[in-house]
Amino acid sequence: MEKDIISAEESLKNKFQQYLQQKLPFINLSKYILLKMKKIMNFNIRIDDRLSGLENSNIKSLFDSWSNTTITNEELKKNNIIIVKNWYDVENVLKKNRYGGLEDAVDWNKHTKYNRWYN
Repeated sequence: MEKDIISAEESLKNKFQQYLQQKLPFINLSKYILLKMKKIMNFNIRIDDRLSGLENSNIKSLFDSWSNTTITNEELKKNNIIIVKNWYDVENVLKKNRYGGLEDAVDWNKHTKYNRWYN
């Protein structure tokens, strides 16, 4: 049984590497880091659709998702998490952090429950 799990895991890893090579051929596979537990590594920037994927980072962008509807605006602000709806929002957050500071990238008044999840 254990061998089957390992081989299934390796098969998935190989398929993912093939996908990356096909979609991003200009990036060498040796430059990727594939982890089960992302939180064991510290990064300046993390972008994820789950809170648990944002641990150990300075800049935290959380993708707008139905699974995040219970997170309060206070919790977002306290943990310096920015809601992003798409990759253009991510680009904006990164540019503003680079050129003006993270506070400029966040309009906390915009993040009401209605605006955050239904616009």
